[in-house]
Amino acid sequence: MARLDATLALCFYDAVEEPGALLHLKISPPRNTPASDVTDSVLTGDLMLLEQTMKALRKIAPGARYWQCKMVAQLPDDDEALGEAAATVTEFIRAYLSDSIVKLVDTQVRFGNACELNFRPAMGELRVNPVG
Repeated sequence: MARLDATLALCFYDAVEEPGALLHLKISPPRNTPASDVTDSVLTGDLMLLEQTMKALRKIAPGARYWQCKMVAQLPDDDEALGEAAATVTEFIRAYLSDSIVKLVDTQVRFGNACELNFRPAMGELRVNPVG
């Protein structure tokens, strides 16, 4: 389970073997970061986490061949800069998944209040509910 509040969740699973992982990423840049460094610092951190997650999944399930991913992002309604950062991060993740031979089967972007995400790797079951 993860609480999404200006964050992004990647739900990885194999459609046959059924191992999986939930990777929870911040969309917003670190505080006091110059605007020109935001994209590089966020994407570098995301790349490292994505690489570590895929490496761990392949280690625990070496026979898995049908990797899939569901992506869910939650953004506040009134933060244009955060929306632009989210678009950059999600496009980066799409390209990474394509290169990694992971099929992106669903993408949801939710606006407004925080939400709660429940993910079970078996069959890629994903539920997103509003908080409060």
